[in-house]
Amino acid sequence: MLEFTNEKERLQETLARLRPAPVTGGIGHGLDCPDISYYMADRIVNLNDPQALQVALINYQACSINPYATANEVMGFAQRALHEGEHQTLLAASVLVQVVRRMAAMPGQRSLVLASPGFLVPFADQAQITDVINRAIRANVIISTLDLRGLWTLPGFDASRPGPAGGVQVLTMVSQFMQQEAMAQELVMEDLAHATGGDWFHANNDLGDGFRRLAAAPEFIYVLAFTPENLKSDGKFHKLQIALREPKGLTVQARKGYYAPRRDSDAVDLANQDIEDAVFSREVVKDIPLAVRTQFFRSGDVDANLTVVTLLDIKSLHYRKADGRNQDVVTVVSALFDLNGNYVAGQQRTLTLRLKDETLEKKLDSGIRVKSSFDVKTGSYVVRVVVRDSEGQMMASDNTAVEIQ
Repeated sequence: MLEFTNEKERLQETLARLRPAPVTGGIGHGLDCPDISYYMADRIVNLNDPQALQVALINYQACSINPYATANEVMGFAQRALHEGEHQTLLAASVLVQVVRRMAAMPGQRSLVLASPGFLVPFADQAQITDVINRAIRANVIISTLDLRGLWTLPGFDASRPGPAGGVQVLTMVSQFMQQEAMAQELVMEDLAHATGGDWFHANNDLGDGFRRLAAAPEFIYVLAFTPENLKSDGKFHKLQIALREPKGLTVQARKGYYAPRRDSDAVDLANQDIEDAVFSREVVKDIPLAVRTQFFRSGDVDANLTVVTLLDIKSLHYRKADGRNQDVVTVVSALFDLNGNYVAGQQRTLTLRLKDETLEKKLDSGIRVKSSFDVKTGSYVVRVVVRDSEGQMMASDNTAVEIQ
């Protein structure tokens, strides 16, 4: 791993150390007994596919030299393969989320090129990829994908890999599952690209040209949004269909659908997630008017103390009247980033407002000041301030640069 850097030598050194490190095996590799892939395990455990179970059973009886092996034994192996596959998918999705979040804090246009042979995302896990897409769209991160397999042929009869035990019958059936899995791995790569405005480079062996094309900035970007009517908070997947009235030789690349929010989602967790996403963004939001001021003093040759003062105009807040007081909870986060977008430090303050009418009247004119202090080294920083209130669920955010010399 290497954080964002403008040092080309470090980047080249890190790239030179990259090595393939497969996490799990897969059907057709001949490494396990039985050799059950994530795709096949999903069909056995989640979809109750009798054909997949029978093929795995024949394979296991042959490779273990035990004709009395049972389907229950195979089911145990399938559950283990399913667990390993789910772990790998969740890992891939979480890494993408973290990269998108980090890129949101970067200045300028943000493009991510994902080079991969693809990975399997059964429908039950599709929400993880949808989360990546949603975050990328909100952070203005374009994801383009490159299929590292190049111009690939359907697997199953590759002479460089040992065939599965069980004879011609197993080989034929296994080949069908391998072909289905190989095609399914493409879908997530296509979805990530088309849903975020990126390009999908596939079925082409000129990977150098693919990287050059995908890394180029798009000439135009359009963001279209809509609010669905009568949306039920059931967490279910909703398909989207987008078409041009007058195509005139043009094509549309768009996301295929979205997941509705769940009604039982924890409000506190959602609020914390909103704040975290906003901190690692650079978007300026003024639902709550605020002003950010900074000042610093040197405490040594390379040490300094930086003070961030946030002035909140609380006129637009929504208050809940209870016990004769105007109540609201305001969260203020101040964060420091270096010029490469790396997180340096942060502080969170929670203001519980329980103001009498006369006190609120005075505060409406003067506002509220929130102060944060950081011990830092000399250098250049970006200060990010995010504010969220609980009653109105409004957000505010702003950025300012500071140079400490």
